[in-house]
Amino acid sequence: MHVIPGVISIFDREVVNDSKETYFQLGKIEDVIAYYDQAQLFFFTAQEKGKEDSRCEFLSVHIDQNIERDVWLNVPVTQERKKDILEGKVSLQDAFAKSESGEAFVVIKFQSGRELVGKKKISLFPKEWFPEQGDFVNPEISEGQD
Repeated sequence: MHVIPGVISIFDREVVNDSKETYFQLGKIEDVIAYYDQAQLFFFTAQEKGKEDSRCEFLSVHIDQNIERDVWLNVPVTQERKKDILEGKVSLQDAFAKSESGEAFVVIKFQSGRELVGKKKISLFPKEWFPEQGDFVNPEISEGQD
């Protein structure tokens, strides 16, 4: 995964200053695409805290970590988009760069247990945060994960 120290530390301050405590409750991690010590690229379900009928799915990529925190980039996805990604019809970079909603959530998880979430337009994120151009899910491999 990409490690971008200068960009992350600047963006951390922006996100922390423009964030709320986590307002999504993480549900089930599904369809892990890349794993190294922990899930690095995967789909997960979430719901707004206090709203039972607000379930949505996200594609998440781990973009940076240090001894104090981990940083994740998350984009909401529809069921159709998720299917296209898992079938290798949409590149992983396009799944982020061309987010259906045009927005992404940065989640910063601190070792202390505190979490912050910042929402920004996807166009404001550096391309280095996205998976590399030309990376696709191999459908034959993803089918074997069930």
